[in-house]
Parts: sequence; structure tokens; C-alpha cells
Amino acid sequence: MGAIVSLNNRILSCLEQREAGMNLISHLGELYLAGHTLEAGITTCKEYLWSGVYSSLDILGEEAKTKEDADRFLAGYCRAMDLFVRLREEEELLSLGNVVSISMKPSAVCVVNSTSSEISFSSETPLFDRLDEGMGYAYHRKLPVTIDMEDHRFTEATLSAARDLWLNGYSNTGIVLQSRLHRTEDDIKRFLKNQNYHFPKEEIRVRLCIGIYQELEDVAVTSKREAKKRLLSRLENLFDVGVYVEIATHDSHVINKAQEIIRRRGIPVDRYEFQFLKGVPVAEKKIIPRLLDEGKTCRLYMPVELHLGDGLPYIIRRCKANPWMMWYGAKNMAQGMRYGDNEKNK
Repeated sequence: MGAIVSLNNRILSCLEQREAGMNLISHLGELYLAGHTLEAGITTCKEYLWSGVYSSLDILGEEAKTKEDADRFLAGYCRAMDLFVRLREEEELLSLGNVVSISMKPSAVCVVNSTSSEISFSSETPLFDRLDEGMGYAYHRKLPVTIDMEDHRFTEATLSAARDLWLNGYSNTGIVLQSRLHRTEDDIKRFLKNQNYHFPKEEIRVRLCIGIYQELEDVAVTSKREAKKRLLSRLENLFDVGVYVEIATHDSHVINKAQEIIRRRGIPVDRYEFQFLKGVPVAEKKIIPRLLDEGKTCRLYMPVELHLGDGLPYIIRRCKANPWMMWYGAKNMAQGMRYGDNEKNK
């Protein structure tokens, strides 16, 4: 596996140096995007909803360079919320407010000053104020919003902002915890177990994943196997607190182990869900259908672009984290080309 990862990264590094290579990466990642506009993304969410799969829509675009960039992304999130409200009305799903949700990235709605070891938020776009504006907009529309987690430099500021939003009554605020980080067990105690809010902790949603970012050994485990073991331990911690847990993994073995924990503890089916990335073949073709047949809730992370190319950092990061993603993408492109040739020859 190490040789495959190394080869994959060398190929990606070469492709990133050339415009044609970046265009190829963009094409390979097409399967993993919900759309190149908000409207296209909402349509994709609607199509999956018909098959019983919930959605969390994320607007791709990281590291806003200016306040104007950050304002554009925040306005995009608010517009997505309005489109989701319209979708719920059209599908008569007003009583099921959680079938669609938003994932909001701090580095998209804030201008971030960063070094290799730390980050800070521009005084023009302070994190809490920006999130407060977005959460307030969503709260009045009865929409859940998850604050996406980025690399470890963002963790303290992001979780502190979430805590302050909860203290202000925004129970629609969700967070992400990454099992690979050494601090995560303590974060569960600090921000969830030992903190009191003005609403039941059962209303808090926590997406639990291993984490996609490449971190140093002093802040995280670098082994995926160990990160997955820790995910199961953190799952136990979160069930102890009583929050709603969103189990985000594509590993069937981890899912089976999580279900063993759920059965042993007698966790009701309405206290957790399973989350996946759009476009991952094993999830959409095998795991999700099985879980739906078992009566479980499944949700796809649905990334969309506001402008062509906004999604490239996401696609590149996913390609590096999952070496098979490039080969799946290439296979899908080849199949599409063959299908087109067959149509022409008919």
C-alpha cells in the first residue's frame, strides 16, 4: 500500500505543475462533486433524497483571500439555505428538518492568516461573528449546520466558537471531531461532557471521522489503522455524553464494529447516523443500500462549487488521502468515453 500511495502522490505532484494536469484532476474528481452551481447541488440532493439518502451540502472554496471572497461564500451558504427550505416545502418535508443540512468551512467565510504552525482570523472577518451570522440565518429556517473542521491549527478556535454558539442557544450547530488528533478525547470532556448548555446535549450533533489532513506525530497519529481504532473509542465517549453521533467512515470493518457497540449499548436508531462522501463507489453501491435496508440513516457529504475550479483543493486532498480515487475517476472517465463512442456508432 505504501508504494501505491507514493506513486499516487508523485503522479499528483506532476499533474499539479501543469494546467493540463490540473484540468485532468478536475475531470477525475467530477464524480465527487454534487454540482458546479448551488442549483445543481440542490438537484443532486433531491435525487438522493428520493432514494432515502440525506445530504449535507458544502460550498467548496478554502482560504478566502479577501473580505469580498469571504462575503461571497457566506452569501452562498445563506442562499443554499433558502434553496433547501424551498426543497423541504416542495417535498413536504417540513417535519423532517434534518434530511438536509449545511457544512460550513471557517476558512471560506473568514480571511485566515496562517503560518505552518498557527492561524489567526482577520479582524474584518472574526470567526465567531461570521459563524453567528450564518447560524442565525439557519436557526430561523430550522436548518442544521455543521462547522467543518480543518487541520489541527483550526481546532481550538473552531470548537471554542461552537461552544459560544451553543451558549447563545444555537442548538442547530454541529461540530466535527477527528479521531487521529491526540487532543480529541480531552475535547469531548471540555466542550461536551463538562460543559452545560441551555438545551439538552441530545440536540448536539457531532460528526466523528478519522480526519483527512496530514498531521505531525506530536499532534496526531499518522497510522490510519490506529486512527480507526481511536474512532471506535471516541464513539464510546460520545455515546457516554449522549450527543447525536454522525459516524463518518467508508470502512466496512469499522462500521461493523460501530454497530457492535451500538447493539451492546442499546443505542436507539434515532441517536446516530452514518455519513459518506458523494462518489465513493463502495459506499454508494454496497454499504449505503445495506444500511438503508437495516433501517439506518445515511447521509452524503455533497460538495458544490460557486465558480469553476473552487473545488480543486478538495479534489486534490481527497486524491492524496485515497490513492484509489484517481483510478476510480479514470475508470469512470474511460467508461463514459466508451459509452459515448457506442452511442455515436448506433
